Amino acid sequence: MRFSRRRPTPHLGRAADIADVVAIMALIPLACAVIGLFGAIQGMFASIGG
Repeated sequence: MRFSRRRPTPHLGRAADIADVVAIMALIPLACAVIGLFGAIQGMFASIGG
């Protein structure tokens, strides 16, 4: 509500941009785990090790 009347400061806008990027970076491994990509990669490299 507060920023609907006036623009946020540049520092707050930059902090929001950084928080957005961090949130997206945190969701990428979660999405890979949900679709099973980590297990597939582990299965590919399991035959190499031993």
